[in-house]
Amino acid sequence: MRTSILSIGVIASVLTLNAFADPVTITTQDYVDTADALKQDKITGHSTSAMYPDSVITDTTIDGTVAKRIILDPGVLRMNENGMVMGLENGTLVDTLGNRASVIGLTEDDVKNGVIPAGIITSAFEGHLERINLKQKKKVCVQYIENAEETSENCLLWNLPD
Repeated sequence: MRTSILSIGVIASVLTLNAFADPVTITTQDYVDTADALKQDKITGHSTSAMYPDSVITDTTIDGTVAKRIILDPGVLRMNENGMVMGLENGTLVDTLGNRASVIGLTEDDVKNGVIPAGIITSAFEGHLERINLKQKKKVCVQYIENAEETSENCLLWNLPD
């Protein structure tokens, strides 16, 4: 008896809830266009050329907007790593790569915004530091005034390296 009363109560509750359900949304062209406008556009693919470099997707300062940046791969750009390192060190990388990149359909902006592999950047920094360390060493004081503080002003004899 109790089970049948509970069953009747559950059925009545379900029927009552269905009476207050949300109205059905009719799918119109305007509704679909509005919903579609909120979605992100497809990210365009790159050229089908075998020589086109890979790329990465990065975020931008605008929500929902992404940017595509090419990876400046020396192999694809037909340049050795040393050439890229030297271009980074002396500031000519964009000019050098710009000439090579135009052959495969890249613009100067593609090169300017490109991503350089970390190994090439590391080599460029190491090479730059090596050249800094090759500069002439600083002078060294080898004899100071007796009982005076060891400062440049109290130096009697300087050793100037070759």
